[in-house]
This record gives sequence, C-alpha cells and structure tokens, in this order.
Amino acid sequence: MEFSEQKVAYTITETLKIFELAMANPQSARGSTFWQKIEREGILPKRTAESMRNHWKMNEKRGLENYLRSAINDKTRFSHAFKEIP
Repeated sequence: MEFSEQKVAYTITETLKIFELAMANPQSARGSTFWQKIEREGILPKRTAESMRNHWKMNEKRGLENYLRSAINDKTRFSHAFKEIP
C-alpha cells in the first residue's frame, strides 16, 4: 500500500502493534534508539522512528483501554485495508 506525502493517521492495528512492542520493552521504549531499530526492521512500514515514538508517548499515558474507547468513538480506521472493525 502506498502512502501519500500527507500525514496518515495511525490505525488501530498500528497502535496495537506499538503498544505490544513498547510493553515488551518498557525500558527501551522511552529512547529513540529503540524506535530507530523498529523503523529499520520495517515492522510498521512508512512510519518513522520519531513518529512512532511520539505516538507511543502520547498514548502511553492514556492507556490501551482508553485509546481503544476513543478510537472507536472517533471512528479511527481499523487498518489501512479496512475502515471499520471487521
């Protein structure tokens, strides 16, 4: 899937993956080196290390449950392939 140069909002599945990675590596997730490694490995294609780190920092405080509640209320895309939760 190709992304345009415009900002593309994170999907629910991308955010779940970010939570999974960060929670498995709680000490490393605070630093930029960890997210640079994730970017190099291409785990979340087309996402920069800085963007993933900022997304994590913004949602870490809210928690996964609160993120999911607001994502469903805001009709956040489930994935790049599916707009709504299948």
